[in-house]
Amino acid sequence: HTESVGMLKNLSVGMDFMTNVVGKVVEFIQGNKESKIEKDKQTIINGKGNIQSTENHEFHSQKEIQHNSAEKSKSH
Repeated sequence: HTESVGMLKNLSVGMDFMTNVVGKVVEFIQGNKESKIEKDKQTIINGKGNIQSTENHEFHSQKEIQHNSAEKSKSH
């Protein structure tokens, strides 16, 4: 199944929304990607997590930022 959209695609969901993918998900985005989350967000990775940026990587929080690891930190 292939779906192509010319200008704008809008999907409105009244309650819960779940996507279940058995294979691989790939996103190609030319432009910005914005997410607005009004409550909590949780990401669970059962393998290696990798984030790469060609420029600065910024984290902002009105409260404390907490990083937990079973390994000791190698940052100074």
